[in-house]
Amino acid sequence: MIDALRRNRPLLIGLLIAVAAMGWVLLQYEPKVAASIMLSGLTLGALYFLVTSGLSLIFGLMDVLNFAHGLLFMVGAYMGYTLYANPRILLNTLPLALALVGATMLARRAATFLPHLPAGRWLRWSFWV
Repeated sequence: MIDALRRNRPLLIGLLIAVAAMGWVLLQYEPKVAASIMLSGLTLGALYFLVTSGLSLIFGLMDVLNFAHGLLFMVGAYMGYTLYANPRILLNTLPLALALVGATMLARRAATFLPHLPAGRWLRWSFWV
């Protein structure tokens, strides 16, 4: 038992520091504020985990650092902020989004059923059909 404690001394010191910081936050603030701070930290940690795990998975499998993962993360952040700042924009842009989805589905259908035309072949290559 003592040998295990000696081997894991850095882990135990880190755990003790984390528990002390959590106790300080709980004693320093009101319970609602402390819960908000802890949930905010947990959310930010989860977001960091998603981004880094995606980047490390892509880099580990392909040996290429693909920054498109970070780009999608930032697009989602901007969209979330925009919806937070102006919630009515979702209802205002819904017809445009539905029209874009319908046009994409129509183009994919055309690429599937018109492969003999040159435009159909290019559409087929662009949609990987």
